[in-house]
Amino acid sequence: MFHEALRVDPTLRDRFLDNACAGDIDLRIEVESLLISFTDAKSFLEEPVVGDVRAEPWQLRDGQKISHYRVVSPIASGGMGEVYLADDEQLNRQVALKVLPQGLLQDKERLRRFQREANVVSALNHPNILTIFEFGTDGGMHFLASEFVKGETLRERLEAGRLGLVDALEIGVQIASALKAAHEAGVVHRDIKPENVMIRDDGYVKVLDFGLAKLTERTEGESKAETKFLSRPGLILGTVTYMSPEQTRGTGAIDARSDFFSFGVVLFEMLTGHVPFAGETKADVLAAIIQLTPKPVSSYRNSLPAEIDRIVAKCLEKDRGDRYQHAVDLISDLRLLLKRSDSAASSHENAEPFAGQKTEIMGARETRPVTAIRSMGRRELIAAAVAGAVLLTLLIGGFWFFGKPGARQIGSIAVMPFVNESGIADAEYLCDGMTETLISSLARLRNLNVKARNTVFYYKGKAPDPKTLGRELSVEAVLLGRVVARGGRLTLFLELVDASTGDHIWGEQYNRSQSDLVALQNEVALDVSNKLRSRLSGSDEQSLTKGYTENDEAYQLYLKGRYFWSRRSSGSLPKAIEYFTLAIQKDPDFALAYSGLADAYVVPSNRMAPHDAMPKAKAAALRALEIDDTIAAAHTSLARVLHVYDWNWKEAEKEYRRAIELDPRYPVAHQWFGGYFERTGHVNESISERKLAVELDPLSAVINFELGQAYFFARDYDQAIEHLQKALELDPDFSTALHFLVGSYGQKGMYDVALARLEGNPQDVDLPAVGTVGYVYAIAGRTKEARNMLDEFKRVRGQRYVSAANLAMIHAGLGEKDEALTWLEKGYEERAYQMQFLKVDQRWDSLRDNPRFADLVRRLRFPE
Repeated sequence: MFHEALRVDPTLRDRFLDNACAGDIDLRIEVESLLISFTDAKSFLEEPVVGDVRAEPWQLRDGQKISHYRVVSPIASGGMGEVYLADDEQLNRQVALKVLPQGLLQDKERLRRFQREANVVSALNHPNILTIFEFGTDGGMHFLASEFVKGETLRERLEAGRLGLVDALEIGVQIASALKAAHEAGVVHRDIKPENVMIRDDGYVKVLDFGLAKLTERTEGESKAETKFLSRPGLILGTVTYMSPEQTRGTGAIDARSDFFSFGVVLFEMLTGHVPFAGETKADVLAAIIQLTPKPVSSYRNSLPAEIDRIVAKCLEKDRGDRYQHAVDLISDLRLLLKRSDSAASSHENAEPFAGQKTEIMGARETRPVTAIRSMGRRELIAAAVAGAVLLTLLIGGFWFFGKPGARQIGSIAVMPFVNESGIADAEYLCDGMTETLISSLARLRNLNVKARNTVFYYKGKAPDPKTLGRELSVEAVLLGRVVARGGRLTLFLELVDASTGDHIWGEQYNRSQSDLVALQNEVALDVSNKLRSRLSGSDEQSLTKGYTENDEAYQLYLKGRYFWSRRSSGSLPKAIEYFTLAIQKDPDFALAYSGLADAYVVPSNRMAPHDAMPKAKAAALRALEIDDTIAAAHTSLARVLHVYDWNWKEAEKEYRRAIELDPRYPVAHQWFGGYFERTGHVNESISERKLAVELDPLSAVINFELGQAYFFARDYDQAIEHLQKALELDPDFSTALHFLVGSYGQKGMYDVALARLEGNPQDVDLPAVGTVGYVYAIAGRTKEARNMLDEFKRVRGQRYVSAANLAMIHAGLGEKDEALTWLEKGYEERAYQMQFLKVDQRWDSLRDNPRFADLVRRLRFPE
């Protein structure tokens, strides 16, 4: 029967076995175990995880470099690769570096699966999912760089004993939240097990290893052959104990509900210390999964509530239709039970512990102190009270607190926008400027991860609690500030808070004259650094307190300039230019003011003609660097002028690389360097740099927009739409993001959806991307609206600058090639911003075979 089954199409095999076995369960299990072993022999499951792979020495040595990563030590190895702890020398952080074994590089299927893991996981963005930083090659090695999670696996936790109910629910909610994000992105994990769940030292959960993950729909551009391999019927992938019934049959019919089954097995094991389906052989386990109904978890612990039996049983239903259908329902049930369990634990501190719980708590390495106390019996509470009294004595004696020798070092911080309590709107610039300056100062410390300005300013006016901020921003500490400025006096209140507990670490009040603002900023930066226990070298301290001016009036004017520049609107940029100019007049050697002036002239939202704005930006950047060659922002602005206006691509690349060398954590440098790669046709490098910028400043609307733009020019419109929508969520008034979103839908042929997004959004003819809207009107057959936009552009051009490229794009959409080329020639003469996109912008595709267009591209001198 086994041989007969092999001749049957795997998708029809279940029906064949139903008829052939005629209800004989033992026969059915025997045949299926033969089929499974036959399939396994061809899959990577039968390959030794350690044996053959480790017969060879580790590929990389301690201290060896691969790309910009330097290996520190090996971590683990398996059938799909070796994992190393490494230092990212570009961003000064530790990463986990996964390298495909050299002996397997010839295996195209394995290489494809490795690439698949990178593509799948890099598309997921959730705090409970391991973050992928980069997928690349170096010297023939294929590697995957991800965040390094310091903690332990759930398997290591379980080796110390089963978990308390609250602990298990808290971990379960976080795993289910990760699954929700993956499933919403169309990704099924297919290998949920304790080994693939990491618990950080602060109790935060990370789901790892999407190496078996599959997309529920074939992505655009993926071949049918690839899809067939990745979802091949009859191929069993995953770890047997945690497989769903449909996975054990290898029919290929795997969806999100398979993950819920595996999740149920993990939840069962967390609560009982046993797996629900066991056996002496793999075939026995598979048979149990298909045939047996496990005992309820309460049969192992009679004190567990009936609701947990219901949740686990629903996850472990044989029929997928009877399981949870969506992660949101599972999360809702887990959270409701967690809330009730929390309340019960708080209300019944003297209740008897769960059976066997003392062994669990004393044997486990607890990472959540509150949960541990809730789980203690009377003896443990008495012991804890004695220990607490000793600890309190030590605290009072000053042996252990932040700021004293031996205190733990904080490695990450969010400096939240200082709150203006002056009652004067004009003091707002002081609050924002002091916040931004402190962020910039602390960011110079090599051993401190500081959240970027745009990310923390997303929370301005929202006032979430520090624990929420710590969780959402993944930081260990939060710095809160309040400013009162009246009558030339300034009072600053600072509080440093532990983000994991919400506990107060340190606080200080500063009373100064506003004329002492420069000295105050330096003092605050040093104080905060000391309280974080940053180990400052002499160069670090000098960098932290580096003063760019001793003129307090010039410094306040600079802060006002930055306040208006950060808004990046057509109304605010002229004010920014005015204040930066005034600051320079007060101190002609104020390098930061020149750098700010360059930034204000160079951004696309500046409505000045390129011939007016860009030479001024270049002059300001060069002057800033003449005074101080170490300002990364000035190198970045200079690089942007060189590539956007001068079309001097070689020198632009040199300046971008210099900026990143000076400050690898400056997000704008990576953002605009990604633009350089985008315009020169290096799609992967463009996306990589933009992703890095998003990682550094995840809540920046403009950076998320530019990642969407990179996908747009890569012609991956679904990804473009996702990131453009994220930019609009962060800033609903971001017109350029809206226009590229409209353009993305237009390129997909979804004209009704595209144009519906424009309803109620008046078109500002000054915007660099507004030609996109006229182009979509044109290709959608809405000729009247397209020509109305052309007429309006021509009318406005007589009054102020409107890019000639906007008119060229609409003519191209209308199929009017000669008119489009005529306007592009004018765009070349005025060095219009959009000219830099000629090589990659798909909206010019209809012109590419025209000699006039080819000549324009040649004159832009793109690098080979």
